[in-house]
Amino acid sequence: MTMNSAETNQDDIIERLTYPTEAAIRRTFTIEQPFLDYVTALGGGNASRGLRIAILSAAKWQAQERAGN
Repeated sequence: MTMNSAETNQDDIIERLTYPTEAAIRRTFTIEQPFLDYVTALGGGNASRGLRIAILSAAKWQAQERAGN
């Protein structure tokens, strides 16, 4: 299966968003251990990256739902 340029561009955007190059503002929040374990695994051992991936996935799903896909 080959990816079209829109899929490739989206993958590039996701990669840039999950591995930001700009300084981040640190935030603190409470998260239960099972959720921390999940986002840590999702991020390949990096909970912050896993949380960004989860947020991006939810945003993508929501956009597809709005588009009726």
